[in-house]
Amino acid sequence: MLNIYIMLKKEYNCFRCGYRAKKSNVQHHFRRTTACKREITCPYTDEEIKILNERQFVKEDYKKIKNGNIAEIINIDTQNQTINHITNNITNNHITINIPKIIPFDQDWDLSLIDYSDKVFLSIADQVYTPFLKLILENEINNNVIIDNYNTSKGLVFKKLNLEEKYHEITIEKIIDESMLKLNKLLHDIYDDILSKNEKYNNKNFNKRIDDQKKFINQKLNDYNNNKNTKIKIREFIHNIYIDKKDNAIQNQKLVIQNKDNIETEY
Repeated sequence: MLNIYIMLKKEYNCFRCGYRAKKSNVQHHFRRTTACKREITCPYTDEEIKILNERQFVKEDYKKIKNGNIAEIINIDTQNQTINHITNNITNNHITINIPKIIPFDQDWDLSLIDYSDKVFLSIADQVYTPFLKLILENEINNNVIIDNYNTSKGLVFKKLNLEEKYHEITIEKIIDESMLKLNKLLHDIYDDILSKNEKYNNKNFNKRIDDQKKFINQKLNDYNNNKNTKIKIREFIHNIYIDKKDNAIQNQKLVIQNKDNIETEY
């Protein structure tokens, strides 16, 4: 009788952290004052988590969720956006899912969608690093960082480790430190490209401005590394930018999971 009881007993869960228990315990978990930690494999936005956490207590929806019909429960635009990113090509009894290639965090971001005029602006601007990161993250394939909220000490990054590309948990400080180094490197690439394009005009004043800007961004990076107050301020700015793009990054995480499970399925 005990085994039958266990089989029939309903189990509920938190779709953010993966906590599983009986109904009263899970409801108590949801009332906690401090938000639980996002599970590393959680592919849902905050809005989707809220829907799933609430709807699992509805009898019919509970059955749908347990049967894997989560897309039917999440009836919001973000679900449709994920589906629209996926193109099915059915040939020779194979199903191939073509998904945009997400840039791993340990590689340079893709700058192909940044206009040359914006690049020139970055060569004369007084604020460079944060505007540049915002431009970079406008390209959806560059959204490879998930920072859950303002209080968490760690985030997720999509990167390659031991020849496998997947999400890894690292500290917020490390995410931002590595972001600053990547931004500095790419800014230098942009400035060198602008200088090469300007060679035929031989505009010495403009060339000097670019050279000064290269020194300027190096000094900014040096200030970040060595000035505690500067580091705190810049970390706050970059932290906020990543949080603003969290939902986009989670959508990319869904695509990564979808791609991993369905790259090629035989009948």
